[in-house]
Amino acid sequence: MEQKILCPERKIPEMLTIKETAERFGMSQYSIRKLIQQRKIAFIHPTSKYLINADRFSEYLNSMEG
Repeated sequence: MEQKILCPERKIPEMLTIKETAERFGMSQYSIRKLIQQRKIAFIHPTSKYLINADRFSEYLNSMEG
C-alpha cells in the first residue's frame, strides 16, 4: 500500500517544552517563561505545558543579536 503525502512542502515544526528550550539554547526556564508572558516568542498551550516552536525561537534569538 502506497502512502500519500498530503502536503510535502510543509514541515512539521519541532515543538519544545520550556525545560527543553532552556537546555537547548542555554537559557534559564525563568527567562523562557518571561518571554512567553510578554508574548515575545511563538508558543502554544494545548495542555498543562507550554510548547515553543524551536525554529521560530531560534529566529527570535538571532533577531536580538543584530
